[in-house]
Amino acid sequence: MTAFSISIADVSLPHALSVDDVLTGSFLECDVVSGEMTWQAFTYDCIMKAKSLYPLLQDTSLPTIWLLPAWAFQYQQKEIVIETFNQLFSTTPELVFFQGSSGMDAAIKMMAEQGIDEANIIAVDGVYLANSSAEYCYYGVGGLTAKFEISPAGWSQRFFHYETTIDFIQHDAFKALFLDASEGLAVPIDIIFSPGNGVAQDGDTWLHSLQLLAPHLSEDIDYVFPAYLLGKIGAMSGVINLYSLINNPCYRDSQHALMISQEQSVHQAVGSYVWTNEEAHS
Repeated sequence: MTAFSISIADVSLPHALSVDDVLTGSFLECDVVSGEMTWQAFTYDCIMKAKSLYPLLQDTSLPTIWLLPAWAFQYQQKEIVIETFNQLFSTTPELVFFQGSSGMDAAIKMMAEQGIDEANIIAVDGVYLANSSAEYCYYGVGGLTAKFEISPAGWSQRFFHYETTIDFIQHDAFKALFLDASEGLAVPIDIIFSPGNGVAQDGDTWLHSLQLLAPHLSEDIDYVFPAYLLGKIGAMSGVINLYSLINNPCYRDSQHALMISQEQSVHQAVGSYVWTNEEAHS
């Protein structure tokens, strides 16, 4: 396993303009998008956000990984974006991930397999924030730029798997995913990044299979619910969660993190990350 680091350079969200704003919850006031949003308008907004972020990259000689909305079954949107990105940025399809909140995990797995030691990351997706009635409302498209680098010490991905599903009730993949993620596990899991809030059943199907991980959970396990603080921000959340894991002093003593992601009628996924010290690389 190879350790890595992630640094976030630019944040452009309707409610935040820096990574510090995001991590501390110092959000700007913003207005909900009124009216019905068509897929054509949303796709266009994603392309325009990508176009505004690309010039902010400091080194365009590096490969650029694109993390986009969870469009597993939206073939027309994917075709439009891939064709447009090829024209605008000379992007090849294998560098574009339409996996929403699990896109960063999938990209790390690909970069390890392809031997990519350094890359730009651009994440673009819709932003949904909770209102006073705990209902998520659409606030527009956001994005961020980041940089991925191989590191002599840090967090390493030991497992990632992604399953498409259109029905969490009829096809709940978490049981199999948790069993696969825990196979051969030597280091107890001491932090779990959850896709929901631990209460709402429709957003927390992962809880139904959590007992399968019981033998592998640390006594001091910490559950993190980013959607509470960040809102539902899709592709950006995977980058921010890993950035937080690496840089947040609250997680300094953690050794094994589980990233659980799901998006209704699209996918369920699990990523496992372990701390790798310098001695392990020597």
